[in-house]
Amino acid sequence: MKDKIIGSLPTIVLGLLIAIAPRTFAPVCEFAAKRSSGMEHMSGMKDSGGMDHMDHMDHMGQAGKAMGEAHQHMACYWTAQASLGIGILLVIIGLLALFVNSQIRTGLNLSAAFIYVLEIAIVTVLIGVCKSEEMSCNVYAMPTLTALSCVGILAAGAAIFLDQKNRSELQKVSA
Repeated sequence: MKDKIIGSLPTIVLGLLIAIAPRTFAPVCEFAAKRSSGMEHMSGMKDSGGMDHMDHMDHMGQAGKAMGEAHQHMACYWTAQASLGIGILLVIIGLLALFVNSQIRTGLNLSAAFIYVLEIAIVTVLIGVCKSEEMSCNVYAMPTLTALSCVGILAAGAAIFLDQKNRSELQKVSA
């Protein structure tokens, strides 16, 4: 039972964190703007043109409406949406790993490792975040999601190692 928990719990916890981080404790720009809508300024959030972050958000929203509804959101919003889906998928994989044998758990952890790699690719290359290095998504969301994914890769690797080690020990005992 201990091996099932070690092989499952990190994926469940990291999946939850990846799903909620861009909306809560490591917000992308649009979610940071919604959280601070009552504030006059977001501290330290100035772009190179001298506009504060909220003016920049309003400008981006107007530009998005001019381009059409499909282009209304910035890249970091779509990264947050993809991270939500990836996080939910990781939670499901982690929950499944609680109820299967070590061979199947090894496969689930291998797939989780590849999903963590996909999350890193989404955050850095495939979708990315805003261009300005001072935006909330660059300061908080990208490093947080990348770090969580790196920890997830290490945790999945450790779980695979433990499952394979235990499987070989069981084969020696039964032989």
